[in-house]
Amino acid sequence: MNVYYKIIGHLEDDEQETGTFIFNDEQPIPYIEEMFKSQLLEECGYDSDSNREIYIDFIFKSYQPIQNIY
Repeated sequence: MNVYYKIIGHLEDDEQETGTFIFNDEQPIPYIEEMFKSQLLEECGYDSDSNREIYIDFIFKSYQPIQNIY
């Protein structure tokens, strides 16, 4: 059974960003957070070992795909 995670967070003073991850089973929250942080730093052009602060606002977990509503 697939497990869907949607993370909403932001890099220091930047706007909120989202990350969506799909796994075959549940994952530990620290692992999901690290994946989001690495992805966000890469998308913003920073190295993964950058000392930029990343804030996690929400983490949603579902067993069905999570839709974006704008």
